Amino acid sequence: MKVLQLVLVLMITSAVFAQVKVTEKVDIKWGPEVKIEKRSQFYDVLTFDDKGYYMLKSTKKGTQIDRYNTNLSLNKSLLLDLKYDGKTMSREGITFFNNSIVVFSSFSDKKAKKNYMYYQVVDQNNLTQNGKVVKLSEISFEKNRRDGGFGYDKSPDSSKMMIYAAMPYVKEGPEKFGFSVHDEGMNELWKKDIELPYKEELFRVEGYDVSNKGNVFITGVEYKERKEAKKRKGKPNHKYHILGYFDKGARVKDYEIDLGDKFVTDLSATVRDNEDLICTGFYSDNGNWSIRGTFFLTIDGETKEIKTRSFKEFDEDFITEGLSEKQEAKAKKKAAKKEQSLEMYNYDLREMIQREDGGAVLIAEQYYHYVTCRTTTSSNGSTTTTCTDHYVYNDIIVVNVSPAGQIEWATKIDKHQHSTNDGGYFSSFSTHVKGDKIFLVYNESAKQYYEKEKWKEMEKKDKKAMLTLLVEVDGRGRTFKELMFNNRIEGVRTRPKVCEQISSDLSVIYTKARKTQKFMELVFK
Repeated sequence: MKVLQLVLVLMITSAVFAQVKVTEKVDIKWGPEVKIEKRSQFYDVLTFDDKGYYMLKSTKKGTQIDRYNTNLSLNKSLLLDLKYDGKTMSREGITFFNNSIVVFSSFSDKKAKKNYMYYQVVDQNNLTQNGKVVKLSEISFEKNRRDGGFGYDKSPDSSKMMIYAAMPYVKEGPEKFGFSVHDEGMNELWKKDIELPYKEELFRVEGYDVSNKGNVFITGVEYKERKEAKKRKGKPNHKYHILGYFDKGARVKDYEIDLGDKFVTDLSATVRDNEDLICTGFYSDNGNWSIRGTFFLTIDGETKEIKTRSFKEFDEDFITEGLSEKQEAKAKKKAAKKEQSLEMYNYDLREMIQREDGGAVLIAEQYYHYVTCRTTTSSNGSTTTTCTDHYVYNDIIVVNVSPAGQIEWATKIDKHQHSTNDGGYFSSFSTHVKGDKIFLVYNESAKQYYEKEKWKEMEKKDKKAMLTLLVEVDGRGRTFKELMFNNRIEGVRTRPKVCEQISSDLSVIYTKARKTQKFMELVFK
């Protein structure tokens, strides 16, 4: 009887979803179900080799590297020992560099008033630490309560590693950094301490990069007055700068990103092999947290001249795409009342993918966070306030730029994700690039995915289902959204933020239930 009931359930479930096309663009290979240890959290796919995949997770005992074989079964684990010379260090990061797993750590010596950064290599073959800990950098913080901080960046071709040290804050003073650039063997190529030509109160550093040639670039925002102000006499209060340090830091160039009266709301920069800069992002006419269009610049690394400049202003249909009639009317009325342009709520630029032909693809996501609070009063008059954090990850924009630096097309992918008190744990998306196509994987509720009339006809349990979708964006900007699998049937939900593309045909996807987890291989046809 139980067997018959199970067959009937499967038949009913299949009937519900039979009318919905399940994608045939990928093959799915599931790994075994694994029980999740208490207070442990998987958070990254580090690398892979012929022995399998190397995954990072935090546990109650510290950071652990798990190796899963090609059948996606756990093969071996290494709990990292971050003790050195009897001192417990803090983990600064773990990365794959020069065919090795490199662990960065730091230790703040309060007595010596110094903060140190170290690195150590993990033997992938045996999955063991080699025991050799090497000091990379140090920060002095005498007469300062703050001890600074460290970071690192790899060059695009992974031939250089840059270590940066942010010096402790000094009121009314310029921001200070220490840089060291290393080769594939982590041998130091050059080192220099620098002062930014701006007061720290009026400059916000947004990124550090090292080029294939070993030059260092800092991206930041300069403010004319306090950082909070967006406008000053009706014009932008801020400008983006990229500071380049050449010839082992002996030459400095300041590239100013100026779009005139347009407000740059987000900017991403990268360095080409010839040391030219690519700058791209979004702009606003209104100067608030909204965007009117996108821009793309290429800057001559030697002369600082702008070689190509292109803008794409989003039209009203693009801006209002995905809105209900009521939402669209409200947005237009609000813009007209303020005598402003109709714009989209601010997007975060997630990725800039350089095409093999010299072009680029930009991928951005609408994201915002807000808090709501509710106060209740008990019978004895005492009050209790409860606050809820809301995490909203909505539509995705994909922008294609030609090798000549001209924006060819932009497309918007309708997506709705809203969760509370979880940091957007199952939200956002993962990206897979194959040829001239881009594939996006993300979760969406059945209510958002199915047409309204079809959703109403579904059973209650199916109405509440969460689905994992696959969206293809082809070389012409056309989108094709298809169902990949039903999370309720599989018993797990996909975590897009920690999925990883392994090769042109393969991605590793992480899925999780309440007490179990499964990995899967997504093979693109």
